[in-house]
Amino acid sequence: INAYVPQFYLIKGQLYEAMDNDMGALETYSQAIGIWDNYGDAYFLRGQVYLGQREYLKAVEDFSEAKDYGMIEGILGMGLGYQGLEQYEDSLTAFAEYLVQLEAIDLQALYHMAVSYYQLENYDETINTIDELLKMEASDTEAMLLKALAYERKLQYDQVKIILNDILDIDPDHSEAQALLEKISE
Repeated sequence: INAYVPQFYLIKGQLYEAMDNDMGALETYSQAIGIWDNYGDAYFLRGQVYLGQREYLKAVEDFSEAKDYGMIEGILGMGLGYQGLEQYEDSLTAFAEYLVQLEAIDLQALYHMAVSYYQLENYDETINTIDELLKMEASDTEAMLLKALAYERKLQYDQVKIILNDILDIDPDHSEAQALLEKISE
């Protein structure tokens, strides 16, 4: 590794990740940050490793640094980290900021926004957010399932059945949809 080329550290860290060696990856990304303390890519990649390890607070800290050094994706990572910390209001703020700065629609961000709304028991916003996602990806069965769960919480079982049947039309082996349909039918 050439100590003067920061990208080599990222490559080495990603190789460690590919070999399921998170400790090696974290150490390598930390070395890069130690040399270039404003290296947003290294913070972002280290944050992803922390996120995978469920070290959510560390992930949020690194994603925040990545954001501060110009990486828009760091904001998305912050939202995911906040979600892991069960700070759903903060996750919604991060996802909304990410979408504004991205100036585009990101289906992953929309889905996670809907999850946060669901966790906050705001089922109308869950449904509205999923509807926005489904306009672009009509066959996303996981999003459809979340929408069905929101309708279940609102006790609108006819809507739940319609959505679950739509899921099963797309994926007849969708076990969660099958189980929920059986529960609702009873």
